[in-house]
Amino acid sequence: MISRSDPVCDVCELVSSDTSRYTYKTMSSIELATKYDFKAVFTLLSRYKDYLIEQGISQWNAEYPNSEYVENDIAKGSLVKLTNDDKLVGIVSFDDFQEPEYRTANWQINCCNSSPSC
Repeated sequence: MISRSDPVCDVCELVSSDTSRYTYKTMSSIELATKYDFKAVFTLLSRYKDYLIEQGISQWNAEYPNSEYVENDIAKGSLVKLTNDDKLVGIVSFDDFQEPEYRTANWQINCCNSSPSC
């Protein structure tokens, strides 16, 4: 969960005394990133990458994601950006690439075995 004290969250705003509820009080937009977004995208990724490394989370490292990944995702049309009042606040890459080690993973989840409501 993103909190107001999160060093990478500069768009969160508390809307009630319920500290689990945050909202954006701005106009949001979701669209494909373009080459003109590269600098902002890479800056955002770098901030999160450094934050994750500092927290001991090994999802990303010094080599990944790098500028080549960002450029490729933009060129393929797979990088989507979320903006609030024209400020980049999030990105996601949608593609069908899969690392070889995941090809043999059992992705099926069967949660209905013990649930009478299935």
